[in-house]
Amino acid sequence: MLPHEITHPAAYYAGNAYFYEWGAAHSPSRFGGPSNVKFNGLKCGPRALHHVLTLNGQHIGLDEENFSELPLFYGLCYDGCIMAYQVESPSSSRLVELQPGESASDWPYEHYPQLLPYTPLRLSKRTPCSPEQFSACLLHPTQINPQEATIVVPPVFDLGISLWGPAGDAEGVQIIFRIDPASRMIRVHNACA
Repeated sequence: MLPHEITHPAAYYAGNAYFYEWGAAHSPSRFGGPSNVKFNGLKCGPRALHHVLTLNGQHIGLDEENFSELPLFYGLCYDGCIMAYQVESPSSSRLVELQPGESASDWPYEHYPQLLPYTPLRLSKRTPCSPEQFSACLLHPTQINPQEATIVVPPVFDLGISLWGPAGDAEGVQIIFRIDPASRMIRVHNACA
């Protein structure tokens, strides 16, 4: 599968690729909306980090690693954001890296929404996959650590908002999450063409 063929979030973990699509009703996995997760550690602002999605542990195979839910956040209003945080509990995470440390008022564009639209997600397909095969879904194929979970969030065009503005969406900017289940550390950055 090529990067432009990924139209909804997708994930790789433990020899399987997981493909998600919008759900019609309540689901334990969801895109956007509010979250009850509070951050400690490094301070950020003035704009808050965005709740991008939460995956149910069973929807990615992390339930066996004691993840009932996997909360995924990103600094969408932080130009070129690179961040890392550690999940401490279902409602608490510790921010350990954030570059840049301050959000911009007009990034990625003026009047950017405080919350991404809430949309239920359902697991549409789970298929055996090698790390190399899943890497081909990324804009910049990189080595994927088979001990980690890797999640890619492409621009979404059917939610009534633009994730990156017209130029960024046209480039197919992806948000890439890498999760180390052992340390519960989540590292995240974006990749563009």
